[in-house]
Amino acid sequence: MSQALPSRWTSFRLQRNIPIMASDRRRLRMVVTTLACLEGDWKQGRESSDRGLEMSPLNPQLLETRVLLEYETGEFGQGEVYLERLLRGADLRASSRTCMAIATIARITGMPDRLEIAEATAEAVLSEQPIIPNIAINTKAGLALIAVQKGDQPASAEHYAYFLEQRGTMIWTLSSVDRLLGLLSQTMGELDQSAEHFEDALAFCRKAGYRPELAGSFCDYSDMLRDRDAAGDRAKAI
Repeated sequence: MSQALPSRWTSFRLQRNIPIMASDRRRLRMVVTTLACLEGDWKQGRESSDRGLEMSPLNPQLLETRVLLEYETGEFGQGEVYLERLLRGADLRASSRTCMAIATIARITGMPDRLEIAEATAEAVLSEQPIIPNIAINTKAGLALIAVQKGDQPASAEHYAYFLEQRGTMIWTLSSVDRLLGLLSQTMGELDQSAEHFEDALAFCRKAGYRPELAGSFCDYSDMLRDRDAAGDRAKAI
């Protein structure tokens, strides 16, 4: 997903009173929920999520977005409730979202719970042929975060090569690709390269208006600068 999303979000706001078909309402609800969370509008995100889950209680995208919304705002108990519902999903969309959710939760909490479930789920998803490109990207993004969590340099290098062509885009509900590349580079020990990607992530998030992702990028960039500890890094990391 690209930087064009904010203009689409504005369009959805302007057209919110236009009558639309039920199937389109479900699809629109997913987009509105996701974009509200990307912009840090947690109240709108929860309200839209509630409406969407009333229509589609097991929708993987809505569930994953709600899981991460709860964890991002410190409501870990509620996040666990929605995660359990997501884990009951049996199709590939649910499985790819499960991998992303578990990997992101581990990064938020610092606890490696269920990472083995995420990895096994991802392997099962990626073994399916043919596979929808978006499902493959989502699944690989979850695996990339797991590689970062584990400090796995070979896996990080592999994921870095895959996502390098996706820079300047956003993996919905998970991370900007530039931020992910920064984390992978840091894990690989390529700290100057990591700094370049984090700078790109900051620029992308400022332009797109994705405030939570901007805050997360600042936090990860600061950690990397303290790790690199070159001239001026400590002052910049504060």
